Amino acid sequence: MRLSDWATHWFTIAKPAVIGVLAPETAANAAVFSSLVPALTLGIPGSADAVIVMAALTMHGMIPGPMLIQSSGDVLYTIFAGAFVANAVMLVFALTCARLIARVTRAPLAILAPVIIVFALVGAFAVNADMFDVYVALATGLFDYSLVKELSTRRRPA
Repeated sequence: MRLSDWATHWFTIAKPAVIGVLAPETAANAAVFSSLVPALTLGIPGSADAVIVMAALTMHGMIPGPMLIQSSGDVLYTIFAGAFVANAVMLVFALTCARLIARVTRAPLAILAPVIIVFALVGAFAVNADMFDVYVALATGLFDYSLVKELSTRRRPA
């Protein structure tokens, strides 16, 4: 939506709108691949993702920078083609499965909460394969739960 359109649609600003979710997600997806441009062409990383890609290329003997296209152009074009195909597949998947994925929010909290907790704890363990990370995640969750309970039941001063 252009800025001039806000004048005619000012009443939608205070209401939930798809554009409020769509715009930040589009910007986040665009930022990932746009940070690869200076990383691959000049050898200057623009984000943490670009550093990881540069490290992977360096491990395979390709030095990111101005000579990368001449020395390993086929690999570079494969990366770009893979990014294009990945975005196309994600678009098709999102358009076909959006309604199904949205139904997850209608699941009862008694089912949804334990599933989320299990995935969070598995993710905490998977980072370093250490149970200490799981204990830290549990302690943080319990602290947060007690904080929410304390702040939500506490009355405001008059």
